[in-house]
Amino acid sequence: MDAKRLLRLAKLLRSVPRKRFDMTIWANGVLCGRPNETKRRCSTSACALGWATTIPSFNKAGLRQTVATGSEELQICYRDYSGYSAATAFFLITHVAAYWLFSPVDCLAKLSREQEAPQQTADRIEQFVKSGVVPE
Repeated sequence: MDAKRLLRLAKLLRSVPRKRFDMTIWANGVLCGRPNETKRRCSTSACALGWATTIPSFNKAGLRQTVATGSEELQICYRDYSGYSAATAFFLITHVAAYWLFSPVDCLAKLSREQEAPQQTADRIEQFVKSGVVPE
């Protein structure tokens, strides 16, 4: 696990306004790097992984958002990986951990996270870094 990267993301999420956070989409437009940006072009929403792509050091390391081939949907990419596989490779976590941290549905608890606030996701990331395990 790359705890430093995970904690950097948790820190960013604590600054993201609730209205700009949506666990059901990677991003609904190109995200700017400032969560509190008020310019019209930066009024998009994104999930935790979408916001991760706005961290300059993550971009430099290769984490990015791209338009999926043959569609207009954004996807999260890292090296040759996309989606949750990009999260596993970038944060050095298992697929189970990636889904638990970043999915809009907690398959283990059968809970929807569609209305989750960014601070709740930050709390979950910090809990995972501290314990190193996905709760059962």
